[in-house]
Amino acid sequence: MTESLLARNQWRFLGLNADAVIKYFFASSAWTAIVVLALITFSLFREGFGFFPQHYRNLEIYRLAGLEFVDIARDQRDAYAALTRHLQAVRQVDNAALAQLAAEFDAAGEPLREWLDRWSRHCAAVKERWSVAEENRVAREMLLKSGMTEEANELAVEHVDFAKETASLTVALAEHHAVSAALAARMRVLLASVDQLPDARLRHELARFKVAGEKYEAALPQVGERLSAWRHDRPVAFYESLTKFSFGRKWVTQSFWQDWYGIIPLCVGSLSISLVALIVAVPLGVGAAVYVNQIATAREQKLIKPLIEFIAVVPSVVLGFFGVAVLGEALWGMSGWAWLSWVPGLPGPERLNILTAG
Repeated sequence: MTESLLARNQWRFLGLNADAVIKYFFASSAWTAIVVLALITFSLFREGFGFFPQHYRNLEIYRLAGLEFVDIARDQRDAYAALTRHLQAVRQVDNAALAQLAAEFDAAGEPLREWLDRWSRHCAAVKERWSVAEENRVAREMLLKSGMTEEANELAVEHVDFAKETASLTVALAEHHAVSAALAARMRVLLASVDQLPDARLRHELARFKVAGEKYEAALPQVGERLSAWRHDRPVAFYESLTKFSFGRKWVTQSFWQDWYGIIPLCVGSLSISLVALIVAVPLGVGAAVYVNQIATAREQKLIKPLIEFIAVVPSVVLGFFGVAVLGEALWGMSGWAWLSWVPGLPGPERLNILTAG
């Protein structure tokens, strides 16, 4: 009792009571949080100002080295691969004619894949040589500033002539025209053979594939026109770094080919996953809460509440592993059920998708 009175008298001597101490503690914590957030915001903006000039330089090298040229045809290859996957998905039915069609369709795209692989290596090598030269240049400048002239002179800084390196892409352009012409001719034959399949049900299932294939074949000349119009020395606009970040549809980092920083996939993915999660969680969560608090008996509550608390403390990494190993495979298989074919996006081409994450 005496110690308690002494402590209380000390607080009174300082002009503080319990309410004042609590108010002081939370006020100081709030100001600490504000200062920390301000420092974080300042750091992010400082890093951001350094990011956009570097991103702009990467876009310049991407064009100068010819990577942009090859990526035009890469989109063409990816679209053809999507057609092949569509045809492979239909092949779940054991049919010799369909198996032959799928094999021939896949083989028809091999020249395009070989062309893309050869010229991808060429342009990637040009970029790699420039990267090595740039690293050596920076290291050489640092050595010279440190007075290590002899070590600096040992570093060779290659001058990469982008005009000379990309001149060989005229050969690639001529090869691409020949490959595309042969692919278009072969696709016309293969798509026409769809109507010759004896199984009426297969012809019906391949109707969408045939329409998509005809659209792809009709768009091949446009790819050639884009390749012909491409120029390595076309200037990159100063605002492209910002617009590609703000409206870009790719987020690929640490790539040997090219780093892409488009924020659209992050925003759309987060919103889509949240929407799926809300659709699933809100009815079940609200319904379970109403039942546990208003309807369940005391015995049921003693059983259910500990289970809910146990589920809540499961680490997110465990849930993620469960989603990858179990849920993703199950949902991917279920998406192929015939009675769900009317749902947009089904059957799902990948195990790991928005539905699984949500």
